[in-house]
Amino acid sequence: MEDFRDLERTVTNEEELRAQTRRSREKCLEQLKTLYLWRYGWGVAHNGPVAYEVPVDPKTSWTVDENLQLICDTVLYFTDVTMADELNYYNVVLSAVLSCAHIMNIGHSPIAELVFSALPASEKPTKTNPLTMPSGNIFIYLDAAKESMRSVTTTFLMNMSAKALSH
Repeated sequence: MEDFRDLERTVTNEEELRAQTRRSREKCLEQLKTLYLWRYGWGVAHNGPVAYEVPVDPKTSWTVDENLQLICDTVLYFTDVTMADELNYYNVVLSAVLSCAHIMNIGHSPIAELVFSALPASEKPTKTNPLTMPSGNIFIYLDAAKESMRSVTTTFLMNMSAKALSH
């Protein structure tokens, strides 16, 4: 983001801006590869269910809007708060890097698909949770944000429950 802002200040036309952003775009692609491989490794390291989908009860859930309409049909309950935090950090960083990559591409791009297709299929673990795995879908950044929103709620509720139990 800083690289792009610096370029915007110094470059006067879109063609030159596109040429100058190539290096930053390549940095984003490398960071995405690193993130995807980290997520695969995380899935392998935590082989087995680490989260469960639970239907939302609009009468008791915090995942409703001001009209008490469901924001998500389900929330994610993690077996361990540390794992929930790790995955939330991953999703935040993934969203930020994908956003930067789209900015550096200046418009619609197949960046997620390019990175995903470059990964070795042999490293992709079997899906054992309802959590979002890396993909080539152009909307993966939305999936990451949605997963974070669903997870933050359950992490918050788990922390509230732990505090209530300690009193």
